Amino acid sequence: MMCWVDGRLAPISAASVPVLSNAIFRGTTVFDVISIVPTRRGPAAVGLREHLERFMNSMLSMYMTPSVSVEDLAEAIREVVAANPGCGIVRTVACWDGAPALVPADRTPRVVVTAEPSGPAARPSIALQSAVAKIDPVVMPTQIKVAAMYAAGIRAQIAAQNDGFDAIVSRSGEGLLTEGVSSSVVLVADGRLVAPPLAEVLDSITRALVLDAASGVSIQAEIRSVPWDEVRLAQAAFMSSTTAPILPIRRIDDTIYQVDHPIVAALQDVVASVLADDHHLSQRWLSPLA
Repeated sequence: MMCWVDGRLAPISAASVPVLSNAIFRGTTVFDVISIVPTRRGPAAVGLREHLERFMNSMLSMYMTPSVSVEDLAEAIREVVAANPGCGIVRTVACWDGAPALVPADRTPRVVVTAEPSGPAARPSIALQSAVAKIDPVVMPTQIKVAAMYAAGIRAQIAAQNDGFDAIVSRSGEGLLTEGVSSSVVLVADGRLVAPPLAEVLDSITRALVLDAASGVSIQAEIRSVPWDEVRLAQAAFMSSTTAPILPIRRIDDTIYQVDHPIVAALQDVVASVLADDHHLSQRWLSPLA
């Protein structure tokens, strides 16, 4: 497996960092994950520009001093995908790999791009357990994808799995719907989609694709704060992430949803067409890499 490290292709072993690096010891690694799909024109990245701009913004928000541009990273991804035929996932990583001081003396991160095969197919539907409140955006902005932000959610997800659930969905401190550990959550209520605003959740690239697809088939969407009572009253719900654009939710706590709801099924069909490069939105969301 080949990766890209600070401007050159190298074996994946070159991407290692010391266990006492700031990245590992302090949890300061910034990252993003991009889906690579096969098309008639060759491999294509989903939401490439959006992912790379979010990655750059995450670095800047952590006061890193990037040594690469969005254009550099796009070219790096092309090289990595070409060097790893058949890959389904690309990860961009920025880390301070020096000593674990609270504030690194050198703010320039090491930047790595890796590739890997797609994981196993997502389950047909999943059950969620509501969990601890999401970290308040005042403490850490929701738009920064930094490793430390995920620790509380991972801990809660392990506890949920011990209780027989597949994953978790978090609430805000005010009891509003937010998101999963690494997935957006969207409700279906009264014939429309309902999802939290970006002030409360990560600016999910895949969620944006799904909402774009919904507008193309005249499915209305409301983006607003969602009280927990509305979660219990929704007819259907799904999660959205890089590896599973639309994953129906069959249950949150004791609330049961219609996993074959026609709106969810219609969205699954449209998004599948977009990712297969067989829809007018494909040009908007797919970036050929060949």
